[in-house]
Amino acid sequence: MSKKLFCTLLLTLLVGYSFASDLDSDEPTQKRETLHDTKTSFKDFRFSVGGGYARRLGKKDDMGDATLNKLLDKVQNQVFLEIDGQYFFKETWGIGLSVNNAFGSGDVQGQTFKTNLLYVGPTFSMRFDFDKFLLLGNIGFGPLFYGEDYQGIIADTFNKTTLGFQTNFGAEYKLNRNLGLGIKLGWISGSYNLEMNGGEDYRMNLSNFNIGTYLSFRTW
Repeated sequence: MSKKLFCTLLLTLLVGYSFASDLDSDEPTQKRETLHDTKTSFKDFRFSVGGGYARRLGKKDDMGDATLNKLLDKVQNQVFLEIDGQYFFKETWGIGLSVNNAFGSGDVQGQTFKTNLLYVGPTFSMRFDFDKFLLLGNIGFGPLFYGEDYQGIIADTFNKTTLGFQTNFGAEYKLNRNLGLGIKLGWISGSYNLEMNGGEDYRMNLSNFNIGTYLSFRTW
């Protein structure tokens, strides 16, 4: 799909050529009026809501206990929900806001372990618009809110906030003029320092890969 600059220049040339041609001929003005009515504003809004499967990334440590290791295995597989919106200043790019919440839980022999990862941040967004399909890409930085809750031999709750990075790519089919249904691949990255009992710092990985579907609404 052409860039806005190319579209604008091409449209300007076509309108100018049509106008000049009509001045020198007896052709009706219907063509010129049609060109004058062509949409030239690309300042559009888009919103979407969706969710799917998220997979925790990073090295999984051996906890030295079979039950704890099983709990960690279970919370590697998670569910995520995502809401995002964009405002496109140009035909192909704009800015937006993304909210992504991934959570998982495990229950083994009466012990439970739950984790929750919430990302909220602004994005730089790109779109490539076709007749029946829309391709989208987002990249951004923002705070990551991580929490975990363990209930077993002891009860322990932990919360941490750090800086996160998000990128995702989506492809959607236009159901009608305003609604779309699509699939999205995404990646969220973040980490924090965890001080161990021996005084050593350990880098805890919070990254995940996610894939899901979504329903979108657009104003163009």
